[in-house]
Amino acid sequence: MSRSVSPPLPLDIIEIIADDIAEDDDTDSLKSCSLVSSAFRDIFRKHLLSTIHLDLSRGRPKEPPQCRSKEYPCVADYVRTLTFTTHERHTSRKRGGGSILRHFHRVQSFIFVYKLSSGNQTWETMPVYLKSSLTSFIRGNAIMELHLYGIRDIPAVFFLQLPHLKYLELYDITVSDFVPSEQHSLFHPLRLKSFRSHFSRTSPLLDSQIFDLEGLEEITMAFDDMSNDTFDDMSVGKRFMQASDMLKTITFQGLHPKLDSRGNIADALTSDSLRTLKNLNYYPMLSGVSNDPYHNLTHELERMSGQNVLETILLEIDVETDCRCTIDHVRWSQLDRVLAQQNGFPFLRRVPIKITLAQFMMDYTELKERLLEIGDQCFPSLKQNKVVEFSFEVEIDEI
Repeated sequence: MSRSVSPPLPLDIIEIIADDIAEDDDTDSLKSCSLVSSAFRDIFRKHLLSTIHLDLSRGRPKEPPQCRSKEYPCVADYVRTLTFTTHERHTSRKRGGGSILRHFHRVQSFIFVYKLSSGNQTWETMPVYLKSSLTSFIRGNAIMELHLYGIRDIPAVFFLQLPHLKYLELYDITVSDFVPSEQHSLFHPLRLKSFRSHFSRTSPLLDSQIFDLEGLEEITMAFDDMSNDTFDDMSVGKRFMQASDMLKTITFQGLHPKLDSRGNIADALTSDSLRTLKNLNYYPMLSGVSNDPYHNLTHELERMSGQNVLETILLEIDVETDCRCTIDHVRWSQLDRVLAQQNGFPFLRRVPIKITLAQFMMDYTELKERLLEIGDQCFPSLKQNKVVEFSFEVEIDEI
């Protein structure tokens, strides 16, 4: 009796299956499939090795394994997303520095984290060998997404080395003023789609006109407290919004007065952005009972009423450690009153509100009960609206 043998699946079908598994972040299945055969190994290995983290903060890592035959490329050739963490103690040529970066030529997303024992690292004082390796790596890869952490006074011209850049995130970064020279006179502005800044100084990027922000779709900005007046505040966020005609999502976080929406949102949005903006995420931090719980956001929403396509307004309100916040029902009711205006927000579908009380020594039991009463009583229109998903949560975060 002869056995029928099923024909093998074409490799292009296996490629599609591998892509679907990778999209689900199912690492175990990717590993299992890579063991089926050499053909499967080549297909699934590119997904298993597409994202890696090199951490030099603990010492020099091993070099990427090289091929044992010309049939297989170096592991580095599979990497598309690279996180590179280094420490000031491990940046010399002898300790490896950034030399390991020379192996990578196909990276599209790069995360660079610089750690110090104390203080802040400046671009000027960064070890020359590390700076050279970093610059060579950036020029040698078509990087579309860049995340930088913990460097001060990066020259604005540094970003001109990234002609493919679409997504930029800066965390605890300051950018120095742009000093043009003859070699920079003919540069083409970089077209960003997403810009995220956390506790940074980024206004020189606007002044330099290095970026073409007309097609910017997402802005995220988190502001520090008032301890550093040179860092960004809402006025810088306003300038970023004014530069775009295609905003879809805006996110702001911080303490008052650095996060103060009055005059900084409705006036900043172009008529085109008002027709594209769907998501507004707002993270005010409250430090006392005098604070408006919305940092004047309701004032701006009222001005946008009837001329917006907002679908989600997300509010996550943090009460600073062992501080109080207002329990005035009138102040909390502002949001419900504004959003209840007839035809004011016709596309609105979600309004989640979450309040987090950071507790160290203070007993927040009573305050939590009062805030839950506010959630029950101060949002009647939102609670009755059948097309809007409304929620109000209060939680205590013990520190």
